[in-house]
Amino acid sequence: MKRFTLVIMVLMALPLAFACGGGGGGGGTGGPALTAFEGDWFGPGEDDGFGLTDIFLSINDSGTITIYEQDGAGTGLTPATFVVEDASSALITFPGGADREGGLFWDDTVTHMLFVDTWSGYIGALDKSTDVLPSYATTDAVGTWSGYAYYFDALGSVDWEKDSPVTLTIAADLTFTGTSPDGPFTGTMNAAIFNSSYGHIAGTVTPPVGPELVTSMYLSPDKTFAAGYFVYLETPVYGWPWDYSFLALTKQP
Repeated sequence: MKRFTLVIMVLMALPLAFACGGGGGGGGTGGPALTAFEGDWFGPGEDDGFGLTDIFLSINDSGTITIYEQDGAGTGLTPATFVVEDASSALITFPGGADREGGLFWDDTVTHMLFVDTWSGYIGALDKSTDVLPSYATTDAVGTWSGYAYYFDALGSVDWEKDSPVTLTIAADLTFTGTSPDGPFTGTMNAAIFNSSYGHIAGTVTPPVGPELVTSMYLSPDKTFAAGYFVYLETPVYGWPWDYSFLALTKQP
């Protein structure tokens, strides 16, 4: 499970190095109309035990998730509704309780999104291009990606806070460099654990401040969008989702 056991109870979570420098979300202004999300969304992702899976969502024109499946099986978490909080993020409320929440984080064209189910522990890199996963290669991850990091702040004015822009450039040998609000970072993706069926790539990150991080990323079916996270897996402080800085990145030409 992603939900690590907490040693002490605290009132405030300390965000990651990559999730503390930017401005917060915009509180329901500047976002697309709910009709922009209408349709079927599909892509690879991760379950609550860090296993590989696929995620399918069907969204109607009023902002309701009518179908939510993991590996082709219903999750029992529909109908779920979401409220657009700013130009690129929305808060999902799943049925069954006020703490059953999640987030959607989309690109400029609203054709790709990072899906986060903070209740169940699932994430996904979804697009509208297909309902079948392609075969991936490590070369699909090579290039420059840019977008934003998001972190969960249940005590804030909005539940999801948007960080300043993040860029990530992955070389052919799978080493990478990047920029964040706190400064440049470097790292290496592990070719040995790349998964060609789910477009999953993971590695370690040396941030500008603090201890080493782990990153895990999934490529959308059309391979132009990446969703994932940075996390201090070795020394979790508050657990899922507070220790995670979620990434929504678009591949640059």
